[in-house]
Amino acid sequence: MTPTPSLSRLLTEALFAFCVATLILALLYPGQSGVDLGTLFLFSFVTNAPLFALGVLAAALLRRVTGKAFPALGLMIGLGVPLSAMAGTLWFLKSGHAKAMLEGGGVVLFLFGLAGLLWRPKFALPNKICVAGSLVGLLGAALLLAGVGRQEVPGIADDMIPRAALPGEEPLAEATTLPDVVLISIDTLRADAVLFEDVATPNLDRLREGSRWSPYGLAATPSTLPSHITMMTGESPFKHGTYTNLGILTPEPDTLASVFAEAGYRTAGTAANGLLSPQNGFARGFESLINVGTGKDGSENLKQLGTSSRRNNWISAFASDRFCMSLTTMIIDRRWALKEEWKSLSALALAPKVEMVASEHLRQLHEGARPYFYFLHFMAPHAPYDALPPFRGQLSRDLPIPEYLKGISLDSNDLTHIVGRNLRAGHPQAQQGLDLARARYHEELMMVDDALGRLFGQIEATGRPTIMLFTSDHGEAFGENQFMRHGNNVFAPAIRIPFMLTGPGIEPGQFTVTPRLADIPLTLLRAAGLPVKSFQEGRDLLAQESLSKTPFFAVHENRFAVYHDGYKMTFIWNANDGPASALEPLNLFRIEEGEAGLREEENLLDRPDMAEVMARLTKLAEGARDGSTPTVRREFSKQDLLKLAELGYAFTDEGNAVDD
Repeated sequence: MTPTPSLSRLLTEALFAFCVATLILALLYPGQSGVDLGTLFLFSFVTNAPLFALGVLAAALLRRVTGKAFPALGLMIGLGVPLSAMAGTLWFLKSGHAKAMLEGGGVVLFLFGLAGLLWRPKFALPNKICVAGSLVGLLGAALLLAGVGRQEVPGIADDMIPRAALPGEEPLAEATTLPDVVLISIDTLRADAVLFEDVATPNLDRLREGSRWSPYGLAATPSTLPSHITMMTGESPFKHGTYTNLGILTPEPDTLASVFAEAGYRTAGTAANGLLSPQNGFARGFESLINVGTGKDGSENLKQLGTSSRRNNWISAFASDRFCMSLTTMIIDRRWALKEEWKSLSALALAPKVEMVASEHLRQLHEGARPYFYFLHFMAPHAPYDALPPFRGQLSRDLPIPEYLKGISLDSNDLTHIVGRNLRAGHPQAQQGLDLARARYHEELMMVDDALGRLFGQIEATGRPTIMLFTSDHGEAFGENQFMRHGNNVFAPAIRIPFMLTGPGIEPGQFTVTPRLADIPLTLLRAAGLPVKSFQEGRDLLAQESLSKTPFFAVHENRFAVYHDGYKMTFIWNANDGPASALEPLNLFRIEEGEAGLREEENLLDRPDMAEVMARLTKLAEGARDGSTPTVRREFSKQDLLKLAELGYAFTDEGNAVDD
């Protein structure tokens, strides 16, 4: 029988076990194989130490209150905290749940705690080993925290430019007059954002003045991956089957890039959202598609640790995203001399990298004689809204901060979540929060406009004929219909997007019909002079003949909307069931222009005089439902989930990407 341990013995044994388990966690940390052991040990030690300290304090209080020794409790607390953090991380990689640390780690921590209360070991660790091991662990953590062995980490230019190298160009058999083609997609950009006079976007203003444009185009979905698949294939989600960000571009349809490649074009792309990846099939037809959010060098591995820290340790279960990332950046900074560009959340959100890689891609493409198709994607102004200087604060600096946002990291996802909750609760300062969020969103747009100006100048300086189409994958809600963000509804703010097209022979002015993402492939191919008769469901927006105003469908996994003849009707449905899904009418709106069209406030569903309109739109909806493809999904690897976590994504069981 072991003697009753003293309080100091409990503490020593717990600390020894914590140091050993932290070392085990650092050696085996899920998804962090590219990070050095010292960084992972320090990260694990610091981020799990608060819960460990609380556990030891609780054990001491329990001993005092009950008068019982609980001889295994210190050992189980020390082992349980780091190893339960490993369990929580593994569960996040498996499930993608935002609360995976509580769900997976909590169960394991409970089991360790229960073992500590019930187990009566017949042995005791030698006290000298516990003391020596604890001192070694504490000394090691202290030396690492003091910066002993600190190294230099690569900057953005150091690790990005080598990745932008394109394959060698085959010589042309004969000279060509075909134009270059550039397709620009700005993530999360709603249509009206580029039209506000008080939001300085001089480069986009100049682009619009020389373009055929529309006050708004229509996105296929309120989510990134399905809309981009439509953009590349001309297929609606009803046909390609990807309704959420958990889908995949299947091998069957031709893509815009593959058709240009077959016509002798060079094809390259730069993307900033991890959803636009080869694993999702998005690279088909591209000689080179660089996703600047994915990398294999030390700098990228450290960034991955920094951003995934919002999910993979015990502090992340209770603290804000921004706090977790800031703490982890501080920890990593003790091991690696981080450059200022690395420490910015916007740098992590990839805006500087996009411009740098795009500029290098364009330089190489312009050195060759072949025409090229280039796809360019910026992540900003996707939340969190955190523009780089000098744009940060230009619109938001003097705005009042409502009481419910004080103490909150405004440059984290907490901003939109908390504003949304207070909006739905009817808080009297809800509008102040909306104004602040929208201003920060517009600051990110100004940052992107500035980067685009330099890229536009680089293209124009070559004198090469260039067709350019500017658009977005979806919009963003700021309080309309009680919603914030996107991906959870098919209301106008999430579906209306900017749309501008410019190039040789394209007369400036407004389109006569509302453009759709599915129109992009056929329009660009014909504008480039390629003899393409049709491309899936898309229309040629520059066709001389009158374009048919066919019904349009915006769809998500549990909502879809049909637009036709001046009306929009929304339904509840289930994409997983496809043609077998029930349809439940939800809203009926008149399609209006401007701000009134964005608000969609007057629901006409219960109006008797709308019965004929409802019947007509319902019949169209039933036809689309009957011809729909059930949900297409792909399996996400652990590494895929970590890369998406870098950009703020976690997933619900239904496949919706959420930020929490």
